[in-house]
Amino acid sequence: MTSAAMGQGIVGLNVAGEVRFPDVNNVPPQTAPLCISTSSGFLGVCAQVSGMANIAWVAPQGGDYTSPIQALNEVNSWCGVPSNGNRCLVSIAPGWYDLGSQQLVMKPFVDIQGSGWNMTILSGARGASTVVDAALVKGSMSSVLSHLTVLNNGIAGQAWTTGYAGENISAGSDVAPDLDHVTIKVGGDATTSMGIYLKNVADARLERVWLEIDGNNHCRGFMAENSEYGAIVNRLHVHTTNNCDSAVGVFLRSVEINVLNSRIDATASGSLTAYGVIIEEIDPGERFSLVKDSEISGENAGTGNAIGAEFRGNGSGGILNSVVGSEAAAGSGYGVHFTSTAAKARVVYSAMNGSTASVNDEAAQTNCKGNLDADLNDVG
Repeated sequence: MTSAAMGQGIVGLNVAGEVRFPDVNNVPPQTAPLCISTSSGFLGVCAQVSGMANIAWVAPQGGDYTSPIQALNEVNSWCGVPSNGNRCLVSIAPGWYDLGSQQLVMKPFVDIQGSGWNMTILSGARGASTVVDAALVKGSMSSVLSHLTVLNNGIAGQAWTTGYAGENISAGSDVAPDLDHVTIKVGGDATTSMGIYLKNVADARLERVWLEIDGNNHCRGFMAENSEYGAIVNRLHVHTTNNCDSAVGVFLRSVEINVLNSRIDATASGSLTAYGVIIEEIDPGERFSLVKDSEISGENAGTGNAIGAEFRGNGSGGILNSVVGSEAAAGSGYGVHFTSTAAKARVVYSAMNGSTASVNDEAAQTNCKGNLDADLNDVG
């Protein structure tokens, strides 16, 4: 065995305890042979190291697969049947993976892990008549999507273009979908461009997720609706661009969610409204959504309004220890806006940049306490 073989994916270990590494370009680490040598040379005895258990390597060259969709479709062949006791991982090398118009559908107990959100990019151009079908990535129970970027360029003329969507996932710590260190970028000319959409999804967890929405019509960052159980969203960054005619950074409808340590910047340049956060139709007896320790902003460079946070219907939500701002070039700007006297919102110890409410300031069942305006005046 010669040293030339070392450049062909051979891993050498000599008796002096020295590890001799191969040229790892395009060589998945779980498939490299292992050779043992003496200090004077190789013995010529090599053993092929079997693939790492329950892991499929996706790479432009030299991997088990070149497409993460193919790896998922063939998961039973390399991992067996995924289950709570037999979890599987699709590991994706740095590179740009074009999914075209296909939807990557995640599977229960199968995680997808990239090499970094600026290194592994899953791109495509997908749109549809429904928000879930329009997603480039569709989530699943008991699955984690992490350390990569999802880029959906959309299709002109479609109703929706979505980055990630999940629906109908029941409660339980072992079944919740997770997103961790993920960037999602959505653009194009669909009627509505959506970053993340969750419906009837319980106990979801989002950690360090960055959403950039650059559609030309209606832009939505993160929306969750119709769930009785809580989700945790930590360090979410939402930015919609001024190409949007209307914008909503975070939309919570009939859910129980905590949004923590986040920056929500809803920017538009049109005749409609830019909302940082909307909390709507939450049953005050059962659910309470909270935005805490966050920066919220609605900005409109067009003729429309800008609202930092709006509570709709009998919404029972709260904003705590946050900065809530609005900036409207020509329309009206409100820091916090209540559309109904039935709203049971709580806005506490936050800084406002705009009115605390519009028509029904300090609604009968609304508790505003310790809030300041842009000039540090107490506004209740």
